[in-house]
Amino acid sequence: MGETVSTSKDPIEIESVSDLVGLHQALGLGEPVWFRGQADYAFSLNPSLFRNEGHADHEREMLDEFKHDALLWSEYSPVGEWAWMVLAQHYGLPTRLLDWSQSPLQALYFAVVDHPDEDGALFVLHPKQLNRFAFGNAFRFPVLLDDGDHTLEAYAPGAGGRRGMIPAAVVAYNHFPRIGAQKGVFTLYPARDCFQSDDTLAGCCLKYRVPSESKDEILRELKFLCIDEASSYPDLDHLAKHIKVNYDSSKTSL
Repeated sequence: MGETVSTSKDPIEIESVSDLVGLHQALGLGEPVWFRGQADYAFSLNPSLFRNEGHADHEREMLDEFKHDALLWSEYSPVGEWAWMVLAQHYGLPTRLLDWSQSPLQALYFAVVDHPDEDGALFVLHPKQLNRFAFGNAFRFPVLLDDGDHTLEAYAPGAGGRRGMIPAAVVAYNHFPRIGAQKGVFTLYPARDCFQSDDTLAGCCLKYRVPSESKDEILRELKFLCIDEASSYPDLDHLAKHIKVNYDSSKTSL
């Protein structure tokens, strides 16, 4: 098995797509499993909001400013606070949401696409088990990010949360092609660093190392399987970039 997020023993390494496929027997797929790839093994499991104190201290102000101007450019008009947070996350505003994927190949892509000189990490999460820890007797899975559902009130900006709260596994309405393409799901955080050292989470989240020297070959394998930038980001900007890169690296003279 891989390394739990709360231990320091040496993790299993993933050096190829076939190594990843081989994990399914070890994981025991009787329940849903989510995946997250990070291009630097040293990065922690913190959402973007909690990586910068200035952002965390001004969460509400940032969201309000985003809501004030976003509809000038967005064709989608969110209904409710959680929908606004998902839209903000989609466009890169720091939020308390952390992206995961239901696709192991998609997560592996994010583990290898950047930081070529650093080992990457692949996290494997058992979301139902996480929500059992998060909600106890009130356990539910999945939990939909919907303002009409009061399950997540203590996780909302400004709510303050409760002592000992841990992240919750949540899903959002699929309003964006990118969420569908990446099979995107989320963990919702009540505070910073609440997924780092809680012994009750041992076995709930596993961490595998992706060696830096394996990244290029894994990228080639994933491209053969049609997992690349264009498939991960289905918009015209990334399509154009994908075409440009293909021809930059081509030996064919046009």
